[in-house]
Amino acid sequence: MRKYLLICRDKFSLYALENEDGSCEIAELLDRSNARNKDDATARVSMVKKLERLSMGQLPESPVHHMIEDGIRQISSDKYRLMYFFDSGRLIICTHSFVKKGDKTPKREIEKAKRHREAYLRARKNKTLRLEG
Repeated sequence: MRKYLLICRDKFSLYALENEDGSCEIAELLDRSNARNKDDATARVSMVKKLERLSMGQLPESPVHHMIEDGIRQISSDKYRLMYFFDSGRLIICTHSFVKKGDKTPKREIEKAKRHREAYLRARKNKTLRLEG
């Protein structure tokens, strides 16, 4: 069973995968208490605000929010990047986050997001998907 946790809900509902150990990479990114310093905390708060705007349908295309490839999208907040895709029923599925070190999004991060989407869609088709919240 693939379990997804609700991150925020408004016009759209944003979900992120809960790992087998109960952790959630996206929730950990958004938790300001995990920040290493003031700048890191600011970047995390900025990401939370961007996700809230995304859930309200109010985050326009821009250099910090855009399509990467094949339906995979990215939101940027300082050094952090969060990958996601849309599903039917006004669902947004966050695949993972990473720290971007160069100008272009690494191909391995795009491929990771695509693999996550494939696993999500397979679980949905096999009825082994659970959305909580």
